Amino acid sequence: MDKTERDLRTDRIISIIAIAVILFTAATSCAPKRSNTLATAGPPATITGLDPHLTAQQLNLQYDTIEQWKLPFDSLYLKESQLPDAVVYLPAPPDTTSPIFREDYRRWLWGKTIRPTQRGKQASLESLFGIVRMATIYSDVLGLTIHPQTTPAIYQFMLYVGETAHMSTIHAKQTYMRVRPFARANEQVWGEFDYDELRNDGSYPSGHTALAWATSLAMVEVAPQLQDTILRRGYQYGESRVIVGAHWQSDVYAGYLVASAAVAAMHNNPRFIAHLKAAQEEYNRLTVNRNLLTTNKNGTSFSLPHDGKILDTLLIKKDGYTERYHWAGKNKTAEEKLFAMASEEMQRSKYAFIQPDVNWAFALIASEIEPRNQDLLLRRGYDYGANSKEPTDLIQARRILASAVVASLHNNPKFTALLAKAKAYHQGLHSYSPNSLYF
Repeated sequence: MDKTERDLRTDRIISIIAIAVILFTAATSCAPKRSNTLATAGPPATITGLDPHLTAQQLNLQYDTIEQWKLPFDSLYLKESQLPDAVVYLPAPPDTTSPIFREDYRRWLWGKTIRPTQRGKQASLESLFGIVRMATIYSDVLGLTIHPQTTPAIYQFMLYVGETAHMSTIHAKQTYMRVRPFARANEQVWGEFDYDELRNDGSYPSGHTALAWATSLAMVEVAPQLQDTILRRGYQYGESRVIVGAHWQSDVYAGYLVASAAVAAMHNNPRFIAHLKAAQEEYNRLTVNRNLLTTNKNGTSFSLPHDGKILDTLLIKKDGYTERYHWAGKNKTAEEKLFAMASEEMQRSKYAFIQPDVNWAFALIASEIEPRNQDLLLRRGYDYGANSKEPTDLIQARRILASAVVASLHNNPKFTALLAKAKAYHQGLHSYSPNSLYF
């Protein structure tokens, strides 16, 4: 039997197992979403007793207390009508007969093999949703104890960013009500802080992933010297959702994209900008005597771990195909200059890039310039990789990298000045056309 026949037989076996799991699963019914309203509203800085370095058992005891002060919708950076709508700009979750679902199933099996390891323990702890786990993660990354009393500006900024991004997943979750892996397999919930009611909660997109990746993108602007470590930890938090079986891989990919779209939209909110500046000032004041580097001598930097591989094994190196974007003439518009900066930043990396990643970066920038058309612009940017013959995980890795590049560009004064100019031009003058996204 040659290799092709063996691969076909393996695929057939996997498909049969997947069908058996589906048939074995009892149908799940829709249940109301968790409330996002406060029983007693109060600013984050008044919350006490939330030590981010509590043990898992101690955090578990406080989980109900943490949940009861979730932010009310009208206090977030974006109103419901301002949130990018993932139902519009992302495709529906994959059908159970599709190749993408086959990959979802394989990743679910992979996650089960990771559970007995140290990485599996990390994934279980990262099933805790919200500001307390974010404070734990980024306290370690920043070398600060993030707490409402000691770092109120950073704490508040992370809280509002995370909750706003999470809320941007709700419409798609309720629309599709995709069944989660552990529920489809009729298993018990595995993550330490997950709860069984999740089996009646929509799986697509991943809210945990959106929370963590949005926090990472925002914190890149607070501590750019540590951007690679920040991004790695945010990415791992999403990957943990596959390991614990709470989400399919395609849910998690969607969560990263929802987060990047939400953060782009948040940049048009004055409170977001004010909180960002306060967090930056607080971080700089507390770390003024440090010499922080984004990479160390061993070359540790942001990567996308996937089946034990890093970004080098997912993306084409520079000796591969690279599509370069050029704009002729001196009288380029502000948007053209912004897009040129994004493509140049991609070219500086050691990875070749093609349309799926550079056009997702363009879409994020354009949606920030013209929020009235954000869903159409994001859809246009996403569609550029939808029909690609490249593997889905490679295309999604490119989009995730693109969102990281755009976050980093927001620390570039030239970029932010051009962005402000483009916003001023489009405000009240004309609507941005999705067809003008590509040159």
